[in-house]
Amino acid sequence: MVSNTSVASVIHNPEIDKKLSALSFALKDNTRRAILYLLRRNKMMTLTDVIKSLGYDKSKKALIYYHIKILEQSGLISPTKIERSGMAIRRKYYGLTLFSQMIIDYLTNRKVALSDDPISPILLRILKGNRKLYNLCIKLSILSSASYLITFILRTLYLIFFKGVSYAVLSLPCLLFIVHSAFIPPLLVIAFFALYVRIRQ
Repeated sequence: MVSNTSVASVIHNPEIDKKLSALSFALKDNTRRAILYLLRRNKMMTLTDVIKSLGYDKSKKALIYYHIKILEQSGLISPTKIERSGMAIRRKYYGLTLFSQMIIDYLTNRKVALSDDPISPILLRILKGNRKLYNLCIKLSILSSASYLITFILRTLYLIFFKGVSYAVLSLPCLLFIVHSAFIPPLLVIAFFALYVRIRQ
């Protein structure tokens, strides 16, 4: 039998243990797990949406809000969109975090995309966890870079066929600069979406 002293000595990081305790507490309740399933199916839902989907009336609003806050504090869900009327919050939408989506995908035998890419978490943080905007931002960034590079290739072919190979070679430093500046359009797209999120909030 393991004593409490030996268990305490095994836990080298109290902060991680605190997060694990919050996670296990959040997942042990049937209602909270039902909310996760609803958010997985509907992507984004307000508190009112969740109440109606669970078959409750407005008298259960405080209880469901309590469950949502528990899930939010454990990192399983987060606000993905906030609608305001002036300074007041009119409607708040919740969605699954990337972490909880990975857990559910793993448990349902779906392919889980694990990556050491440091860009995705940063971009999600910039966009306040809004996965819809994140996916749109990625698509537009790829499209803008592809358009930029296609323009560069066409420009290079024009120089070769109409100005001569030697002219294209002499212009190589300029062309290399154009290639390296292909990251500028995606940065402009990200900056636009980041500004959009700040204004909407």
